[in-house]
Amino acid sequence: MRRGFTIVEVLIVLLLLGILAGIAGYNYKRYALQAKRVEALENLGVIRKLEEVYRAEKGQYVTCYWSPENVPPPQGTEDWNSNSYFYLIGFRPQGVIRYRYAVAKANGSRTVSQCMADVEACYNDNVVVNGFTQVRDGVVDILMKAEADLDNDGNIGKVFIPDEPPQRIVYVNYTVY
Repeated sequence: MRRGFTIVEVLIVLLLLGILAGIAGYNYKRYALQAKRVEALENLGVIRKLEEVYRAEKGQYVTCYWSPENVPPPQGTEDWNSNSYFYLIGFRPQGVIRYRYAVAKANGSRTVSQCMADVEACYNDNVVVNGFTQVRDGVVDILMKAEADLDNDGNIGKVFIPDEPPQRIVYVNYTVY
């Protein structure tokens, strides 16, 4: 009758535990990044709604400079650019912010379908300044934008929502997340 385990059996068990721990760590990181992404999705939706309320009352959109001015570190920041025009639409997130936000004036006369056909160009071809822009039917007037480096790898993740229907979240570089 044998007692205990051989060294080979113990090593096999340790190897299997190590593999399981590696898989669990990878999945945890992925889910943690997905949870942090919710901040941008929620805040962009709120900004879009506030812009539509402002447009309904004043007949124009507000464009807002980046706030915070720089991409926050992965752990976030409570810094907020009080010089940005976000105060005109009543937007100010509370607590730690992991993204920076802007409302950019779109250049040109792209429709939403043209914007979706070339997402990178649509994202980059606009002006991020404090100001106002007129409403034009059928073309993208403003982009509500968010940028972050959630995993601190130097690659900036970018998302936006155009003002025109279907007003859905668009990932400029989804692979960064």
